[in-house]
Amino acid sequence: MEDMDGKGKVPIDRGAWSPSSRRSLGHYDEHATEYEGIRCRCYGCGLSFVCSAEEQRDVYEVQKRHVSWLPKLCPLCSAKLADLRARDGVMQARWNREKESASQDAAFVREWQEVIGAMSTLGVDKSMAIHLKRLNPGAVTEPNGAAPDLP
Repeated sequence: MEDMDGKGKVPIDRGAWSPSSRRSLGHYDEHATEYEGIRCRCYGCGLSFVCSAEEQRDVYEVQKRHVSWLPKLCPLCSAKLADLRARDGVMQARWNREKESASQDAAFVREWQEVIGAMSTLGVDKSMAIHLKRLNPGAVTEPNGAAPDLP
């Protein structure tokens, strides 16, 4: 039998779930014997996508996430976020090495803020953007070009 992504159902091994998941039902009642695709809506782009039976088995049985967990991002937005996190990591490394000069480099601060702003559209906290704005108020803008709101 196929699930909604056409890849087939996958047997559930509740014994491989985390202890807290075994005390809960998550997306499956006690009679369910197989994972099946679950339709999700992407936080980043708003499109619908399927969390496959195979992905659920990996997440719940191997990674030991709670059985109520579902992905918040589609594969495309997840890849975009991974790229942004890598860029953010490079910028954080520069900041840690050269804090004094980096804080005065308007182009660096603006680029870093753009990366953080793009990450925030994918559900990542943007508190670092507020910190960068306070360091160099003239250098930082929102992705749309506007100045960010400060608390």
